[in-house]
Amino acid sequence: MTSPSTLDPPAIDCKGLSFRVGNVSILDQVDLVVRAGEFHALLGPSGSGKSTLLRLIAGLEASTAGSIELFGANATSTPAHLRRIAYVTQSASTYDHLSVAENLQSASALAQKGSLPIRTSLESELIDAFELRTKLHLKPPQLSGGQQQRLAILRALLSQRPLLLLDEPLAHLQESLKHPIRQVLHRWITQNSIACLYVTHDSQEASELADRITVIDQGHMLQSGSPTELYRSPNCRTVAELFGRPCIEWFSIPHPMGLRPQDWIPITFREELADLSIAEGTATGLTHIEAERAVIARGIIRSIRQIESSLWIELDTGSDFTLGSNPRKTHSLAAQSMPTIVRPTNEISQFAVGELAAFINRSIIELPARSTN
Repeated sequence: MTSPSTLDPPAIDCKGLSFRVGNVSILDQVDLVVRAGEFHALLGPSGSGKSTLLRLIAGLEASTAGSIELFGANATSTPAHLRRIAYVTQSASTYDHLSVAENLQSASALAQKGSLPIRTSLESELIDAFELRTKLHLKPPQLSGGQQQRLAILRALLSQRPLLLLDEPLAHLQESLKHPIRQVLHRWITQNSIACLYVTHDSQEASELADRITVIDQGHMLQSGSPTELYRSPNCRTVAELFGRPCIEWFSIPHPMGLRPQDWIPITFREELADLSIAEGTATGLTHIEAERAVIARGIIRSIRQIESSLWIELDTGSDFTLGSNPRKTHSLAAQSMPTIVRPTNEISQFAVGELAAFINRSIIELPARSTN
């Protein structure tokens, strides 16, 4: 990841930014800082205000209140064409009367102040990574929608503007193209010290690309930090639920807490053991006390499904069950949702539908007392 200098003025500094349409508030007192040379992701669900914020920064909409500074200069009232921004929306914007090669050369000419051919190895690599090499002679209307979007992204990169705004640019691309394009995109931005604000609703994409992530929901900024900080220490339920697949599970006993299913570890739960034993704790690498604290689900396996490379277990924790003949070993569990457990196949191959199982977790998410939204 890049290491932007904190001594330079921020590439973007939004202070108290608000935007209303009639009586409807789209953005409310938004503060956002994107450092120079930083890859910054803006993460949030649909309708959270992400695209509106990008339009305000790009100068395509006027804010209701607040200010926007770009590289230390107040740009709140600066016309869009003077903001030195390359902006890619979800709908491709290209010159339809020019060929793909001419579109790219015109973008490159903006950066080089002249009509020069595309020649650097990285520029050539970009064309190959975006799979446009065989399309250079065609015009945008002759391309598919995905190819047009790739062309729009490539034009923005070759323009070498110091600030790049990308609004879910890969959302409509096939999965096999997304990862290599992300890699090349990140490398290009890093090597050219470009500040990038990248809008997405995909936490995995944000974590793969970004130095920092800001989470927005319903027009409010919720939290900003590194991908690790947001994953491990979310400050509210909304942030916690955006990270991890499948979604975090919430429990209210003994107190509210969230647990990430993909981190759960299955253990055997033998009939003679009503609670987790020292032997079981030792087998999983935990001390007895750690193991007792780490057990977060006991119940009956209702289904096991293969989903891509993982097996998913649905565990019914709302059932009554008896261990052996001792009535003191009857467990009545409060009705809860059926957690979905994701583990590699070899770790859960010993389980079967109808069996009793327990799962432990070392990574428990506990929200701050006043942040429960």
